[in-house]
Amino acid sequence: MTDRYRVAVVGLGKIGLGAEGDPVRPKPASHIGAWDSAHRAELVAGCDPAYAGVWGDKWSLRRSVADLLQYDAPLDIVSVATPPATHREIVEACATAKVRLVICEKPLALTSQDAEAMVAICQKTGTILLTNHFRRFDPMIREAAARVAKGEIGQVVSATGWYTGGLWEGGSHMVDLMRMFCGEVTAAESVGPDLAALRFASGLVGTMQGFDITHYVIGTLTLLGTKGSFILHRAGLWASWYKPEPTYPLADSYHELALYDMRGGPPRSFFPAMTAHAVACLDGTETPVSTGEDGRAAVRILEQIEGR
Repeated sequence: MTDRYRVAVVGLGKIGLGAEGDPVRPKPASHIGAWDSAHRAELVAGCDPAYAGVWGDKWSLRRSVADLLQYDAPLDIVSVATPPATHREIVEACATAKVRLVICEKPLALTSQDAEAMVAICQKTGTILLTNHFRRFDPMIREAAARVAKGEIGQVVSATGWYTGGLWEGGSHMVDLMRMFCGEVTAAESVGPDLAALRFASGLVGTMQGFDITHYVIGTLTLLGTKGSFILHRAGLWASWYKPEPTYPLADSYHELALYDMRGGPPRSFFPAMTAHAVACLDGTETPVSTGEDGRAAVRILEQIEGR
């Protein structure tokens, strides 16, 4: 087991670095912030065409990925925080250079062909490819998905997701969450403005709907099951569990859903769970939970919703 893994970040825009300046966002709020404070990781370099030279006394800045991959010592982890149209080229370069683990921002790519190529080359070179649908890494959300899978709310008969930020941004997160909780999607289609239907291998048909972020922000997944209900809300910060109770106030012998468990607390950053999981994957103590294959599946579903 390596004492410390050497890490570089490609892309120093908002999600790569700039979000650290947002006074509201829980910290760390970017890939740089996350890796700079991660346990058993050493942030050694950043890469962005807009920067070059040395930044402070902690790590160097490179203008190109090629220059980055010729760093003084091999890199163990590369975070890709660039626009999605650039992801394939960067991931392929990292895999060819035998970087051990690459974590790529979502969406993994803008076409399923590019996503497939990224997965294929990482499989060929043995590079672990993670997609940063970051809620997948969160311990509370992982526990909730396991509870649903074990049947705590019975058979899921309804799944509805609401998101903001556009189909390929917030919608990408929602598609992945619905796969995480409901299983594989066999078909997807648009059924109205910003409204999509997803058919799952279990036979369940779920819906997801986008809203204009200028009205308000929403990120909520609601599951109704035969034995209860589950809601993941406040963008994944809270999880609420409900079960039938004979307390329905308007008629005898009927049950209504009553809250029996709520998880969550102050706003938290999802980045520390991402870095901890990446380190655990390289240690061999955890199996990847948000793989390149998961990212590829999300891209395919988004394409289907768009009718491509």
